[in-house]
Amino acid sequence: MAEGEGEAVAEEPAKKKGKLKLILMVVGLLVIGYVAASMTILKPKPLTAEQQKAKDQKATYQLDTLCAAANGLPQPKEPAIKGEPKPDPKVSTTTMPAPSVEGPVLTVDSVTVNLADDAFLKVGLGFQLAMSQVLEKAKDENMGSAALSYVLTELRKKKSTELGPKDLEPLRQQLGFAICASEGKGENPGMKYEGKILTVYFTDFVWQPAQQ
Repeated sequence: MAEGEGEAVAEEPAKKKGKLKLILMVVGLLVIGYVAASMTILKPKPLTAEQQKAKDQKATYQLDTLCAAANGLPQPKEPAIKGEPKPDPKVSTTTMPAPSVEGPVLTVDSVTVNLADDAFLKVGLGFQLAMSQVLEKAKDENMGSAALSYVLTELRKKKSTELGPKDLEPLRQQLGFAICASEGKGENPGMKYEGKILTVYFTDFVWQPAQQ
């Protein structure tokens, strides 16, 4: 072996180790820089009150549009949001086709309620769940309880003369939309479905006059 050749061979692994350390240091610095940037520069700024309001308006409009379509009602009027193009009035009252998002139907046993004129109504209900919902889970969580309570409360306000054959479909649509679009606000804070229940069906609907 020539003089100095052993030293060159010994230096080669040391150079490789040095390069590897340098690469690891550079990669480490890049990772630290990315994390720091994500926490500062890349992190989205919190929404202003106006931006949050616009976001909420959009979400509510989208939910109302879905629920109107699911219940055969005209599309709601699109809200005018600051900084965005004005909605086209030509499509604001168009009835949208029913969305293909229907899942299983959650049924509840028939119950008897007193109407506003003291007549009795026997009513059974079926709640059309969205496709994302699992029937067994919905049963376990008693998902229909708030919706059932709401329907019975609304029915108790009706007189038997307001529940004729021609009245049932508009009533069903109104109840279905209110349940579907509920966000846990206003008069029904406990009812928050936000599209989990799309509409309601009457599986049983028989009323008897008040006893004299």
